[in-house]
Amino acid sequence: QEVEEALRSELLALTSGEFDLQFQRFAADWSAQSISAQMQRAYADSSVDLVLVVGFVGNQLAVSRQDFPKPTFLPLVFNPQILGAPVKENKSGRKNLNYLADRVPFEDDLAAFQRVTPFSKAVLLTDALILESIPEAAKLVVSRAQGVQFQFIGHDGRDHALLEKIPEGTEAVVLGGLPRVPAPLFDRLLAGLAERGIPSFSLINEDEVRRGALA
Repeated sequence: QEVEEALRSELLALTSGEFDLQFQRFAADWSAQSISAQMQRAYADSSVDLVLVVGFVGNQLAVSRQDFPKPTFLPLVFNPQILGAPVKENKSGRKNLNYLADRVPFEDDLAAFQRVTPFSKAVLLTDALILESIPEAAKLVVSRAQGVQFQFIGHDGRDHALLEKIPEGTEAVVLGGLPRVPAPLFDRLLAGLAERGIPSFSLINEDEVRRGALA
């Protein structure tokens, strides 16, 4: 909700005096089918000129679409390499698709993490919907994480006991987006990792670092 309001305010400020922007909200639930259906509704609506996807998971799923009937902007794509996002000369190379993303390659992030604390066994925590809908993402992580054995744990939006799912012997945890974990429980997760002596690294944003995702 905060991201949506921030983007709405920024767009209104940027277009003030030039365009009369009207916003229409298409809300999806936490399923790939629902997200796809709501995007199709937006594309089919003749009153819609541009589709802005604001949900974190929605951004990750939408970037792998093959067609974009209307101009589409995805501001929250966290790692194009892992997601297999289209890219051509710093552009998407796909008609009507524009997205913002972290341009640091995953292997560079991993190398930076390992310079701080070497490890060979790691867990990647992310939303289960991403793992289920983009199975290629896990394969790409494994292929680029040479010398590191990764285990993947998905959060389903209901069972928040993620710390208990991290197996003994885990030497590092990579955070790949947990939008359905309530903030207090996310902070508790980071505190629990620290108590177990497991360093963590965020692929998402600096806010998670400020909250304790530190090697």
